[in-house]
Amino acid sequence: MKTTTRHAPVTTALAMTLALLATPAAFASEQVDVVGPTIFPPEIAVPAGATLRIHNRGDEPVTIVSEPATGDGAWSVGPIEPGQSKEIVITPELVRTYAVQGGWMKPAVIKLQ
Repeated sequence: MKTTTRHAPVTTALAMTLALLATPAAFASEQVDVVGPTIFPPEIAVPAGATLRIHNRGDEPVTIVSEPATGDGAWSVGPIEPGQSKEIVITPELVRTYAVQGGWMKPAVIKLQ
């Protein structure tokens, strides 16, 4: 029996789609909410490559910064206006402790899964 290759592009596309869906971080996203100096939840598990959405539910603009705010892997997001969100893709080299800039709260923690 002769094998045809007419279905090869469809099979390849299907295999690629299934591979992407099997990758946990392919479409993963998590959200934290900020109200004043408080980040909720204070600890979150996020796979590397996933998007972390930071939503400001407070009345003032906020900026989220890594702790420490300088050096390798340091990052910041903001200012984020009230009612708005900003996103950051979590990579293994990012510092994974963060806080509301100028806030008095205990820093929150991102844990890589």
